[in-house]
Amino acid sequence: MSEAMKWQPMDTAPKGHEVLLDVGWPYAVVGAWNEFEESWIYAELEINTSAGAFSDPSFSNECAETIEVKGWMPLPEVK
Repeated sequence: MSEAMKWQPMDTAPKGHEVLLDVGWPYAVVGAWNEFEESWIYAELEINTSAGAFSDPSFSNECAETIEVKGWMPLPEVK
């Protein structure tokens, strides 16, 4: 596995663009540094029930202190 595909320590995370974050969920999330909040902001998947089934997905924004985020890696390049 290349270095780009391994979780990197948060003290090396770039704060100028979006990255993948490990925030403790069973999947990675897309996040970015928010200068105003001084924390990492990420998209959290939410799934609500509709007519008795989990069929109403949406995203909300969450924030996490740097010490709460376990690692980061660059987003894969789209070609």
